[in-house]
Amino acid sequence: TYQKSGTCLGKNIDPNAFTDVPLVREDDQKIPAHSMGLALPNGVSQIDPKYHHLVGKNILKYPAEPDGLCQNTSKAASLFSDPRRGKDIAEEENRYLLKHFEHFKHGYAWPHTIIIGSGAQKRFENEAEFKHFLANNPQASYIWGDHQQLQITSNIYQAKVNVLTIDSKGNGSIMKTPCTPDPALKEFSVLPVGTDVKDIWLLYTNGNHYDALIAVDDQLITIGCIVDIDIT
Repeated sequence: TYQKSGTCLGKNIDPNAFTDVPLVREDDQKIPAHSMGLALPNGVSQIDPKYHHLVGKNILKYPAEPDGLCQNTSKAASLFSDPRRGKDIAEEENRYLLKHFEHFKHGYAWPHTIIIGSGAQKRFENEAEFKHFLANNPQASYIWGDHQQLQITSNIYQAKVNVLTIDSKGNGSIMKTPCTPDPALKEFSVLPVGTDVKDIWLLYTNGNHYDALIAVDDQLITIGCIVDIDIT
């Protein structure tokens, strides 16, 4: 494949005066992200090599704000490369839970206590109270996510959710936990049939915070979130 080349310098140049030169192949222009000296966005950091056997090489931690949305923000970053969708995911999953509660009620015991936002606790005496809160209270989007919420995520997107759990303040334990979708709930997925869904990877530290784990060539690193681009 060839293209015309030449120097313009602000003047109109006869195309016939151009010289044919071969295009550089697209593959030759690509440099693997892991071979570069990455200029990482603020807060993004490389995963310690001692965790590579659990999550793979060339993985980065993409941080989430500790605002009660950290699990959903991290899921949005990992699955959609767009952490801004965290609140949308929370609201969508609450609607999904209400609609299909029969499939998840075994994961709740009454009374049931949740943590919201910056750490406030709220107790529900029964299923009806909890459902009313999910359906009517804006704070429901800021419920701290737990394993039950991860299972809902796995089912709603029919995606495998992998969680790397690190207890750096306690006994230093490290654990990788997969959460797989229930094929029986595939018909209730919110994504179109045939959608190629990638695995969701999360980092859970010290029992109270989630961050996303993303590849070095994720668009959040190579392009950035659209929220970082000025729109005029």
